[in-house]
Amino acid sequence: MMTKLSRLDIESLPHYRKKTHREWSAACPQCNGKDRFIFWPDRGNYYCRRCDLKGFILETDQALTTPEQRDAWKRAEEERQRKEAMERVDAITRLQGMIDRVIHYHRMVKEALGYWASQGLSSLTIERYQLGYCPKCPTEPSSASFTIPYFQNGNLVHLRHRLQTPNGHGKYRPEFAGLGNQLFNSDILKPSDEIPFGLLEPGECLIVEGEVKAMVLDQIGFSVVGLPGANSWRGEWGQWFKGQAKVYVALDPGVEPMAWRVGGNLKEWGVEVAVCMLPYKPDDMFVLYGASIEDFIAIIRQGRIIR
Repeated sequence: MMTKLSRLDIESLPHYRKKTHREWSAACPQCNGKDRFIFWPDRGNYYCRRCDLKGFILETDQALTTPEQRDAWKRAEEERQRKEAMERVDAITRLQGMIDRVIHYHRMVKEALGYWASQGLSSLTIERYQLGYCPKCPTEPSSASFTIPYFQNGNLVHLRHRLQTPNGHGKYRPEFAGLGNQLFNSDILKPSDEIPFGLLEPGECLIVEGEVKAMVLDQIGFSVVGLPGANSWRGEWGQWFKGQAKVYVALDPGVEPMAWRVGGNLKEWGVEVAVCMLPYKPDDMFVLYGASIEDFIAIIRQGRIIR
């Protein structure tokens, strides 16, 4: 039974094609099910929905490929990343001409006040982040959605929809395809004399998983940014943190490998970083379990420093 594949093995499969911004499909090499085999190049893992073949690519196994093949793959990967970056820039440029959509969704926020409040967000936070409501998500019209705009230096760079009734293919959708992943609340990553440092020491900040978690901790008083998902980290984001005195990676319980990946990348950029092991999701610690600020700070201070 085949259990290990290289990237070259996968890219040579029949019907190999791009399905979404980050997902490709192909005919499964084990059961031959057309389009049942799913591959995520950014994460390096694969899965067949028919026969359950799964694993991580062996691109580092030198015995699998010749130097010429590895060079060809590297060039193809660089070209793929270049094209995706261009698509992202084009999509963001298009989005920035649609600020009226944010305003429109925000004017409908009364339809979703109960939902946002149930997530632990105050009316001031809802107003500050211009959260909104959409009766039909543009990329999933079978569901209403709750809207979350992303801004960088005052410019709109993303508009995410949290589906009210997910259909089994994930809870979140973009306003339209091509926007890629962005870092939520990234404007706090300015020199520490330009922004209040909140409850941590000057120049220290938190990275959490999800926009709502970031907003809950922000309204409590922490300097915090949010990843749109545990697997969404992009290596170039590390440079944005170089001005920070210390970064605490505080992702949800159960995704520790991704937390260490984020921390390792930050370390490569020369950032002092600690990976924190939380007992519960950070927003739940306050909203559901009544943790005090002192309790939370004590836990993150126990994070393991990456040497």
